[in-house]
Amino acid sequence: MKLFFGVGLLWTGFFASRVLRWVWIYVRPSSVGRYLHETDGKPAWALVTGASEGIGRALARESARRGFNVILHGRNPAKLEAVISELHKEFPARAFRTFIADAMAEEQEMKADIERFAEEVKGLNLTVLLNNVGGMPSSVVSRFSSFDQQMWSDTADTIALNLSFPTHLTRALLPRLITNQPSLVMAVGSMADYGQPYHAVYGGSKAFLMTWCRGLARELAAEKKDIEVLGIVTAEVADCSHNFRKANIVMPSSWTYAKHVFDRVGCGRVVLNGYWSHALIRSVLDRLPDSVVGFILMEGMKVQQAQNEKHR
Repeated sequence: MKLFFGVGLLWTGFFASRVLRWVWIYVRPSSVGRYLHETDGKPAWALVTGASEGIGRALARESARRGFNVILHGRNPAKLEAVISELHKEFPARAFRTFIADAMAEEQEMKADIERFAEEVKGLNLTVLLNNVGGMPSSVVSRFSSFDQQMWSDTADTIALNLSFPTHLTRALLPRLITNQPSLVMAVGSMADYGQPYHAVYGGSKAFLMTWCRGLARELAAEKKDIEVLGIVTAEVADCSHNFRKANIVMPSSWTYAKHVFDRVGCGRVVLNGYWSHALIRSVLDRLPDSVVGFILMEGMKVQQAQNEKHR
């Protein structure tokens, strides 16, 4: 009896410690202030990709709110200037710049845009890179076509947007981030990495990003570089493209989500969900049979398809 009591006590203690560690991740203060430092008297800058709308726009605002000057990336200059105009009014003490580039461009054009930008920011104290840009071409989202029915351009654009652009951009900017360390590299993933039907290439690209984050973090640690790498796995967020539903407890607004993303900085994990309810959902899904997860994902796709049809 004493043996069973001892085992039960040990298991209870182990379980309680895991719960407390999980809770601490989502209530601890952020360490993002480490990266708000001057280098050679120059103020800190953050680059946010895909900053024209949705999560990227919210991350740009949160970067400014936390004290950073911000470079906003996008492919539409008019949209970016409109966002910057709003940010200037709210944060008059901050400086803002743009990085115009199509993240779905052909390889040579992408290479030229990234190399040009890397040269332009050599004089800046860039300490934070937020790889937010991602998603799918509108043709893929609207059609919900199976993989065999998708065009070459659909697949190429999805890979470029979610995989090629963020990895090549980070490679080009890493020497600058190392010079300005301590620095932060972040990548926004997706729970589509479970293997979401009809979005297989998108989910696979996001899964790559999270594995890449783990490998890059270990490499930088081995090289003794003071650069934090953080992969943020995202579930549904309201007021983003192709999502027309209102925010709720499991689907925060982009503004709320951006705050929580910054709050995860310095948590000690390399890859995790940015929002606490998303983490709970993932914890449940991880414990379900694969067939059940597949059914849930398929039903979720039907809801999303119905929403898209309603708002066409």
